[in-house]
Amino acid sequence: MRLSRVVIPVLLGIIAVGFLLYYQFDWNKFKEISWNSHTFWWIGLAFVLLVFRHFFIAFRLKTITRSVFSWKIPGVDCLVGV
Repeated sequence: MRLSRVVIPVLLGIIAVGFLLYYQFDWNKFKEISWNSHTFWWIGLAFVLLVFRHFFIAFRLKTITRSVFSWKIPGVDCLVGV
């Protein structure tokens, strides 16, 4: 796999996010957010659901392709350090 197939989409994504943040981010609205435990709980829940989503998409691909996709990471023998 060529590196340009990864770098170009990543750079385009970073440029798009930067453009949107620069032109649409409102500091006054951001300062109005009440940063308390309730806020962080919902952000944490969103993160957990994102992890579940990625796991189940991978599970779906593994199931649909009859295990052509593997759970193993190429080049990694063990995920737990000794």
